[in-house]
Amino acid sequence: MMRSHLAILFCLCFSLPVYAQDEVYHYPDDHPLATGYVQSMLQTRSGFLWIGGQTSLRRFDGERTRSFSHLRGDTSSLPGNYIWSLYEGADHTLWVGSDLGLSQYLPEREAFRNYPLPVPAGADTNRAQTVLAMREIQPGKLWVGTNYGLHLLDNKTGAFRASDWLPAVDSPDFPGPVTDIREAPNGNLLLASEAGLLGVSLRGSFPKLYAIDQQDIEVPRKIAVLKGNRLVAGARNGLFHYRWTGTEYVREGILYFGDSSAAATNFVTDLSVINDELLFVATTQGLHRVIVEADGTMVHAGTMTHDPDNEKTLSSDQLSALCLSHDGTLLVGTRLGVNRVLPGNEAVEVIRRQPGRVELCSNNTKGSAFDPEHKLLVVGTQEGISTINVVTGEVRCFTPENLPGLRTAYVINMEPGPRPHTFWICYRRGGVDLLSLENPEAPEIEPIIYPAGSTDGTSAYQVAVDSANVFWMATARGLFGYNSATGQRLVQGKLREGQPGLEDDYVFSVLYDRQYRLWVGTNAGGLSQKVVEDGKVDFRNWRHDPEDPNSLPSDMILHLYEDRRGNVWISTPKGLAVYREGGILRTFTEEDGLPYTFCYGVFEDARDQLWLVLGGEILQISLDEEGLFSVGNRFNRFDGLASGYNAQYGWSSLPDGRVALSSPHGLSLFHPDSLKDQQQFGRLLVTDFRLFNASVPIAPDSSAAFTLPAHISTLETVELPPGHDFISLTFAAPSFRPGLKPRYGYRLSGIQDSWADLGAEGQLSFAQLPPGDYALDLRSGFPDGSWNPEFERIHLHLAAPWHRRPWAYGLYLLGLVAVIGGIFRFRERQRNALLLARQEERENFRRRSARDFHDEAGNHLSRISLLTAVARQQLAAGTTENGTKEEQGGAVAQVQSFLTDIDGNLQVVREGMRDFIWALDPDNDHALELAQRLKRFAQELFQHHPARLEVNNFSPDLAEVVLSSEKRRHLILLFKEAMHNSCKYATSARRVSFSVSQDSQGLIMRWSDDGPGFVSAPKGGNGIKNMTARAQKIGATLDIESRAGTRITLSLPLISPR
Repeated sequence: MMRSHLAILFCLCFSLPVYAQDEVYHYPDDHPLATGYVQSMLQTRSGFLWIGGQTSLRRFDGERTRSFSHLRGDTSSLPGNYIWSLYEGADHTLWVGSDLGLSQYLPEREAFRNYPLPVPAGADTNRAQTVLAMREIQPGKLWVGTNYGLHLLDNKTGAFRASDWLPAVDSPDFPGPVTDIREAPNGNLLLASEAGLLGVSLRGSFPKLYAIDQQDIEVPRKIAVLKGNRLVAGARNGLFHYRWTGTEYVREGILYFGDSSAAATNFVTDLSVINDELLFVATTQGLHRVIVEADGTMVHAGTMTHDPDNEKTLSSDQLSALCLSHDGTLLVGTRLGVNRVLPGNEAVEVIRRQPGRVELCSNNTKGSAFDPEHKLLVVGTQEGISTINVVTGEVRCFTPENLPGLRTAYVINMEPGPRPHTFWICYRRGGVDLLSLENPEAPEIEPIIYPAGSTDGTSAYQVAVDSANVFWMATARGLFGYNSATGQRLVQGKLREGQPGLEDDYVFSVLYDRQYRLWVGTNAGGLSQKVVEDGKVDFRNWRHDPEDPNSLPSDMILHLYEDRRGNVWISTPKGLAVYREGGILRTFTEEDGLPYTFCYGVFEDARDQLWLVLGGEILQISLDEEGLFSVGNRFNRFDGLASGYNAQYGWSSLPDGRVALSSPHGLSLFHPDSLKDQQQFGRLLVTDFRLFNASVPIAPDSSAAFTLPAHISTLETVELPPGHDFISLTFAAPSFRPGLKPRYGYRLSGIQDSWADLGAEGQLSFAQLPPGDYALDLRSGFPDGSWNPEFERIHLHLAAPWHRRPWAYGLYLLGLVAVIGGIFRFRERQRNALLLARQEERENFRRRSARDFHDEAGNHLSRISLLTAVARQQLAAGTTENGTKEEQGGAVAQVQSFLTDIDGNLQVVREGMRDFIWALDPDNDHALELAQRLKRFAQELFQHHPARLEVNNFSPDLAEVVLSSEKRRHLILLFKEAMHNSCKYATSARRVSFSVSQDSQGLIMRWSDDGPGFVSAPKGGNGIKNMTARAQKIGATLDIESRAGTRITLSLPLISPR
């Protein structure tokens, strides 16, 4: 407990050292930008960072680098490896200046086109020309500065214009090497050369060289053009500022970084303009921050150098190049890799002490409060009280020396006082006073709380006023109260035996809420609430309980705040808590979205938006009426804030929506919305295109089966042959801001139509992609959930294999039509053949039936005719007059016998005709009709027979068993024969039975009787032979058993359904 007590005292009460220079950020040792000599740098509009060094040219895409260098025998490689200068033309062409000439980068081939430079008059032909500067003043016209002067290249023709207008190289008037080229307001050239600051008039047929400034300026190296046509030239001996008069440049000021003599060694190597006022200057002895005033005055605002004992300084003092990246980070090229500096954000006004200009008492700013009528921000610092006019920007400092009554210079916090324009002063080891700013020009101290000497050595932090007009003060010695009306002093300290009190004497925060409750936050005793019951004062206490997740995160309470909804926010070093109506206490930590748990305090801005102040940033938070907690935007030093550390109580909300945030390194004044709008996204780059996990080469590589016509980052459409359906892409959004790693999202039309979040994974694969046309969109964003509104789109066309082309589908359709037509014709032929076969079968059946019926009916009819003739003769003979009565009676009996035979034959003919007609009827072609017909026949046959007829119940499924007319004819004749035999020979039978059924083998038909069997039957009959012959004709199996009665079983296989 003592250790944490001392730690918080150190954080809140002791001065932190003010950094002499801005922080410099290094890449890790294994990062590709952490090493290598950097001579030149350029981030092209496409997003690539190009780095020229002593041994190669490197291209950085945000994740990895690719090197380009001279290859012996390869004319498409760079001519030299020492890269002095880089320039991007209006048409996005990258120009590279090396120690051996000029080159143009060809992205479609990842190669270079080299331009031999003309040799000026008087030049040493054995010495190569080094390209030091390039500039495109007119479209298609590139001016090239070398160690031999100036050349003009026509980009369309690739030819150089003669430079005979320049003095010869060996002439005393030769300007020397040209290290930078710019355009003047009148269209002329501005040259930084060894001879001084020069101009080239482009009027007339021939350019004309003239001097702008050759006095006291030693070897100017770089030129920067500022707003209003102002000019800054960096030379060997300092910075020179020029103003454009309308016709010429006039020098207005000089800023020396060291010795102004020519022997000075602090050479300017590069310039980078951040905004209209801020300029960074790279030299051979460090990096300088310069502010250029409107009147031409240049103020040296800081220096960054190498300190071997401080890793937040430059890797080396020897700097060669500067580059302001697309995301606002200043890249610094050293001889030991690339460093990064955050130059600040235009949306953030950082107020730091600048003696004679900004009279901030100290950069170590503390708690603040705002006077809305006077527009004054009142800020406590470790060196006094500063007032900042947020409209005019005027800053004033008040110390014990110029403000009588100010007890000590170290002010921990400023709190709104009991009257307008008054503020509580919370001193470190000085108690509390009241500051009156009724007259901002003459502030006054009102020592009404504690007379001098009564609270010496007591540090005070916050003041609250209750409804009884008692002022409650949080101090390092307890909770002090003072009634301004009665003069009564109240002291509330640690809980003692038998007395109400706090859990700790050390109080950091006090709050009197709108429910008339007094809250007290202590250093080690948790949270207390003053309660009054029956006229007695007591305190209700809340402590941290490791077993209860909804208890306080910590017993150290750093700040208390009541929001507009009445929620009381409790800030601790181990998380955030809120007390809601109904006694509900909730705790929030990293699991609820906090980036870390050290919470300084909560406040609301002018729009009632809640902000949580953390150790090094501020975080937007919200808690809705349903109790849902969420986090939003977060801002820190990477967004332009003054420091990576915040100050306890050091925040104020201004009526115009701005927020003031104190820190050990100055005060930040900003509008959260403007800061959010200033977020700069790096452009997303597609860095590699792969098929089946292998990178696709560019067109000149003829050994590959498939190539790209140019680098994937330059293509809008990729045409893929059939089968190339495993596609992978890698991409990056170069972000150089420290601590900020971009995230990525994608959508693919037809596959993933809504945006999908990839996190920080800069690669994407699609396996078994169907043939078709797709639009792949890629975008980048920040970890806080914001996304770049701009995205990169690549059209993908995956050709279908030949068997999936439209013409192939046409052939498939024709083939299908042909197959269907063939099947239709085949089935039609089968149907016709079947019809013909059935017709033929019917014809054959009719012929056979007619023949059989003719034979059988003819026999019976012939017999009937014969018997009729005989009967007629007999009847004639028996009825003659000469015949006796006996003879006549015998003739009549014989005629009656003949008539009986005639009737029997007529019955046979009639039955045969019925069977013949039934067999021809197609409605009778199933087994159920056959069974029913045989049943009716049996019932008629045995109607007067003494035997009882038994017939089984026929299954309806027999209607599905189709029988041809041939089979029906033989089956009905076979079983009629069997039934006739039983009726004729089994006269003693008492039971006859008939059944028809179906099993898995076929149709089963049975007939049986319990008569004597074949023993009493006449011998030599053909009945059994006929039945057997009929069964064989239709492929049936006939089983006849005649031992004790007769049993006939017929099995007909291959019964097929309809």
